[in-house]
Amino acid sequence: MENAQLLIDTQQKPLSRVKKWIYGLGECGVYSGSVIVGFFLQTFLLEVAGLSPYLAGVILLIGNLWDGISAPAIGKLSDSTRSIWGRRRPWLLLSALPFALGYSSLWITFSRDISQYTKFLYYILVVIFYNTFGNCISVPYGAMTPELSVSYNDSTLLTMTRSICSIISGVVAAFI
Repeated sequence: MENAQLLIDTQQKPLSRVKKWIYGLGECGVYSGSVIVGFFLQTFLLEVAGLSPYLAGVILLIGNLWDGISAPAIGKLSDSTRSIWGRRRPWLLLSALPFALGYSSLWITFSRDISQYTKFLYYILVVIFYNTFGNCISVPYGAMTPELSVSYNDSTLLTMTRSICSIISGVVAAFI
């Protein structure tokens, strides 16, 4: 069985440069969103939403803790997904709209009359929602690298283009 798989792998053509860069550009959406959230969410929660520093900090802490729990779980689920579109594509397609909704919902403001704890509950749920669907995109997307490449060099070049695109999109997002 291993010889048959090796024969199939050696018959595949390496990805073209264009396809590698197109794959790398896919990193821009989620990564630039993450950079903007990382740079500005705390300030937004404190200055615009009017939350106390303690509650804003707890929101960010719980969001990061949830991120650490959900990413491996999503990786496991993505690895075991079987569909006609492959293991990763359904995750990317079905998570894009909820991710955008979660990102947009992060920046909603309420009147100052609403209690701190109502705002806290809203923002904690939205951060968890946003992180979950961000992971539903970024984890399967990252796991596609070895599935797309036919060799170690191809895999390295795919990772390099993804990294370059994420760095550029992160710098652009930070300064917009």
